[in-house]
Amino acid sequence: MAIWQYQIYLVPKTGVIHLHGFVPGKLDYFQPMTDADDLNESTEDLIYWDGCSIGAEQLSIFEAVLLPLESWSPEAKMFGESGSDKVEIWSDYVLIKFDLRNFRIDFFEAFIKFGRLFDCVAVSGESAEVLELDEATILENMISSTAANFVTHPHETIKKFAEKHRERF
Repeated sequence: MAIWQYQIYLVPKTGVIHLHGFVPGKLDYFQPMTDADDLNESTEDLIYWDGCSIGAEQLSIFEAVLLPLESWSPEAKMFGESGSDKVEIWSDYVLIKFDLRNFRIDFFEAFIKFGRLFDCVAVSGESAEVLELDEATILENMISSTAANFVTHPHETIKKFAEKHRERF
């Protein structure tokens, strides 16, 4: 993921309730990985999208605003382009990446429409916080993200990132 990409997941409420019994404030499954996580192998796969059928009609929502992208896995459908606006649809999650250098309202509207079609919550790719899928909540979270900070203040953001991860450099 590029530092200017705001990353957010769409997760059906029915899947969350089925697996957890309720909608928690945070879904640790979506916690950002660190070097120590060893590719999240310690976390069992939680298939939140189990029972949800994503067909051509639903995919057309993203096809209307992004070009299909050749997937590196036969298990995923992808749209957009690496390093820019992108959608990844997997069996266990739907990942959306917004390029905040060039915010596109049509892509944002497609994201909201797709999520509402499946009665989803959104999950922050930065904090794993569960967010209601309404425009104001998502935009507020987006504005306070590292990606937005990078776009508006690149030098300060890189400095903070380096300080936070000093031991890794």
